[in-house]
Amino acid sequence: MRIKVAVLNHNEPERTENIHEFLRGAFDEVEIIDSGSDSDKVPAGVTIALPNVYWTGAWNELLARYSDWDAIWMLPDDIEFKNTAEEYRQAIETAMPFGCWSPCIEGRAHPFMKAENFVDGLPLEVINSEGMTLAVSGELARDVQKLVEGSAGYGQDFWLCFRSRKMGLRNILDGRVRIFHEEEIRYDDEKWLAEMNEVFGHLYGPNFREEIFEYREDFQGNTIRVAEVGEMKITVSEAPEALKGPSLVAPKKEPGQLTLITVDNGWGIPEFERIARKFPGLRKLVLRKGLSFRDIPGMTVVEGDEGKRQLLEDGDIALFTKVGDANVQEYKEVLDEGIPVIVREMYSQNLIDHEKTGFLYGHESWAEGWVKELSDSSSLRMRTRSARLGMPVPDMIPVKKTDAAVSVISPTWKRDGRVISRCVDCLKLQTMNQWEQLLCSNGPHEAHVSQLIDRIGDGRVIYSHTENAQEGDFGNVARKEMLEKVLGKYVMFFDDDNIVFPNYMERMIAALEESGADFAVCRVMHFGPLNEGEVGVPPKVLSGNPVKLHHIDPLQVMVKTEVMKEIGWDTEVGYLSDGHTLQALGEKFTPVHIDDILGIHM
Repeated sequence: MRIKVAVLNHNEPERTENIHEFLRGAFDEVEIIDSGSDSDKVPAGVTIALPNVYWTGAWNELLARYSDWDAIWMLPDDIEFKNTAEEYRQAIETAMPFGCWSPCIEGRAHPFMKAENFVDGLPLEVINSEGMTLAVSGELARDVQKLVEGSAGYGQDFWLCFRSRKMGLRNILDGRVRIFHEEEIRYDDEKWLAEMNEVFGHLYGPNFREEIFEYREDFQGNTIRVAEVGEMKITVSEAPEALKGPSLVAPKKEPGQLTLITVDNGWGIPEFERIARKFPGLRKLVLRKGLSFRDIPGMTVVEGDEGKRQLLEDGDIALFTKVGDANVQEYKEVLDEGIPVIVREMYSQNLIDHEKTGFLYGHESWAEGWVKELSDSSSLRMRTRSARLGMPVPDMIPVKKTDAAVSVISPTWKRDGRVISRCVDCLKLQTMNQWEQLLCSNGPHEAHVSQLIDRIGDGRVIYSHTENAQEGDFGNVARKEMLEKVLGKYVMFFDDDNIVFPNYMERMIAALEESGADFAVCRVMHFGPLNEGEVGVPPKVLSGNPVKLHHIDPLQVMVKTEVMKEIGWDTEVGYLSDGHTLQALGEKFTPVHIDDILGIHM
């Protein structure tokens, strides 16, 4: 069963990231939707960046994107979990089929949602469910398509339950699983109630709450019957009780074995674990600070002064995915000890000079690359330690760049933010993650684009602009200037309004590396004219064979960077510049052709 989970963030990045990490191991995909947060309060890993669209706008985005899934579950950033992630998934799966589903609530909620009513831990079929932790089935999502315009959120949950009942679907309040919702109120109830009365009153008349929503505040009035659902195995009632205490003594180092260390209170552990597990030969040592967290398979968790001593003595490489009040002192001690440190840039405390006294990263794939480089190179570890301790720095052995890195050049100009977001999403969905995107306005700085990239919060996406563009050059100046800045082994040209499929990079790189060719050419569906004289031409499938003006699109091509820099990008012939550039590439260098359609030129 495919269940899409989305966490809605507004200025609560730490809490949102914790929720995201808690759930991602049990569900197929967990999205982070940012709804207009301040630029410094956008969480890492945002997959959908929106202006402040509130509950309704976020749900409309999910309904548009994921109505083909079996269920969509959206959660706010102000909740705490009382069960394991797997139990929430089991509860949703075994409650199907339904229209709307929600766990019961501890803390602030409507009376009929309160966990104290579910003494027997049963799932109930009900008239209405409150929307704060609502899941909606794909069947209901496809029927409603979007929520009622004019309401930021109030009443939309009851309207969804009404639509569910109208379709003959059940609404489930599930007493088997619980969520805590804090008591603090962060919005104006009176204002939103007035909005709900205006919006739904206009549709259904002044008595809509009783006649349409069938709203009953008390628990018994809302309940229809005990719901018959599939079996679900509940292993624990409270998630914290399922967490094991830490080990206190680390196993001894094997001769020649390197130790990867960190200090954390549980917040950054999921990211550390994902990166560290890529390196089975390393010994992993984690000093626990503050809150308890589970044991980590293949790693040793230590605590206290003895644990810190062991950490500083044994550590060869340190990886800090997060640095905050709980671990900043230990982070500084690890730095002072001269242990090479890799740290996410936004948490670095400005204490590292990148590639001299440590290593900064903006995405997990970059961190993986630095762990590998440091593991493989004793001279690199020694150089970093020497620079940190103020000792003479030995000659540097060049660090080998990642073989599979791709630089993506994306011109943009006066484009709607939703189009740019789709462009970035195409890359984030790639089956490989070692890429950078150089998104360049083909003209002066565009504040709305810069702010959007800040909200997306993915360090792989780099925004810039050019003052040298001419009217009607179709992004060619941006391509030429960005070509001088690329760092990847390969380069591709991906206009902001086009689409590439998730396997684009992987297939193109595989073809290049297996064939030894200079550039790869795939097929694409082309919906636009191929020359200035075409009007009303239906979509074509372009093979790119031969590599010739009017027969190939930049979207089809991935090129070795040194080859593309030798050719350069033609900026002299406006609309035809891309065709002239690619034809020159084909005349001098060797292509490999891929029969698959890997993109769409819109």
